[in-house]
Amino acid sequence: MNVFDSGTRDSIQHNPKSAFDCLLERLFDYAGMFPPAQRDFETALRESASLASTLRRPWLVASDLVLDTAHIGRLAGLKLSDFGFSSQLTICALVTEPQEHALAALQSLTSASLPIRVSSLETKTADDTATQTIGIWRESAAHFDALLAIEPDLSRSNWNEQLESCITAILKSGGKVAFKCRLTGPTGIGPDRLARTISRVCGMGLPFKVTGGLHHPIVDSSRHEYPMGFLNVATAVMLKRALQHSLSEALLADILTNSSYQSFSWRDGLRFGDLAISFDQLTAAKKLAHFSIGSCSLHEPDADLLSFSDTAR
Repeated sequence: MNVFDSGTRDSIQHNPKSAFDCLLERLFDYAGMFPPAQRDFETALRESASLASTLRRPWLVASDLVLDTAHIGRLAGLKLSDFGFSSQLTICALVTEPQEHALAALQSLTSASLPIRVSSLETKTADDTATQTIGIWRESAAHFDALLAIEPDLSRSNWNEQLESCITAILKSGGKVAFKCRLTGPTGIGPDRLARTISRVCGMGLPFKVTGGLHHPIVDSSRHEYPMGFLNVATAVMLKRALQHSLSEALLADILTNSSYQSFSWRDGLRFGDLAISFDQLTAAKKLAHFSIGSCSLHEPDADLLSFSDTAR
């Protein structure tokens, strides 16, 4: 079972018939409480529960809610069915407090015996402390059978050193540990650094998560300020996993910044320009390791995908 399968979506039967559907399946973790959406706690819960009926493609959802440790404790006093959840709530637990407080919040989930599954435990790591960070949190992640995702600061001048240090720590951990990076905000990175990150992380076959600004399918400077779209990023990740050394960082950067939907094709597999993989290769790349995108909006991606329907068939 995919580590990010959601109980709320279990009743939604979806068998991807095209590479387009396969690429999109369980791609997003809903992060409605975070900027720029900044929903309040209860509004985010209700909106998450409604996604199964309000999205044109409800199977876009991987995890129901990204919830920080400052709010996790509030779940203990709730009846989830009051918010529209018919089965379990699947959350990505984001560490935003000191270790002692964060651990107490996570423990409240265990003691409350709520119908909640922690799919990932996500935390930032400082310079050269990735091994220590993994050591601190891996037991908690293992308790929930969750993926541990660690996020170094790749916006700094020594970003490449941090990238390599974090990858080395993940490889040595021998467990369910993902690399996470951010594309917006003070620690956000641009296409060139993301291309390098994808090349190294996906070249190693590691689990991967990206967050920040990926509300729209591809680059569209007339509509938004973001230099990359979620189809740009997802395509780059899967092509790198499948093609490995034949896909250079320069080509990855081209994929990430391409603004023409005509450069992409999903008719007989996944194709970008002269680069192509079959449906079976794409399926294998998806199964190789976890990949998801954190987004504060899922209705925007869902609506924007309407313009790709004809291209994807």
